[in-house]
Amino acid sequence: MLGFVRLLTNHKVMQGNPFTAHQAWDAYRAFRKLPEIIWMGELDEDALATDDVLVKWIGRAGFSTLHWTDGYLAAMAEMYGCRLVSFDGGFERYQPLNFLHLIN
Repeated sequence: MLGFVRLLTNHKVMQGNPFTAHQAWDAYRAFRKLPEIIWMGELDEDALATDDVLVKWIGRAGFSTLHWTDGYLAAMAEMYGCRLVSFDGGFERYQPLNFLHLIN
C-alpha cells in the first residue's frame, strides 16, 4: 500500500501529473476492493482502523507525500495505543502521538 500511494504521488513516476495525497488514497481504496485482488497479511479489522487513522494524518495541512511511511507508522502506533520510538524527530508532526525522540 505504501509503495503504491508513494508512486502515485511521485512527480517523476507520474510523468509530471502526480496524484494528490487524497487522490492516491482513493485510488488505493478502489484498487483494494477489486475482486481479482487478494490481500494477504495485515488486512483485517485492525488494519482498516489503522487506515482510518492514516487518512486523518494525510488530511492535515502540510502533509507531504514523502511521509507515507512515517504516517503509517504513526497511525499504527496510535491505533494500538503504543509509543513510537525513533531517532527521526519528524514524528513530532503527528501530535498527539505518544512519541519518544531518541537523540544520538
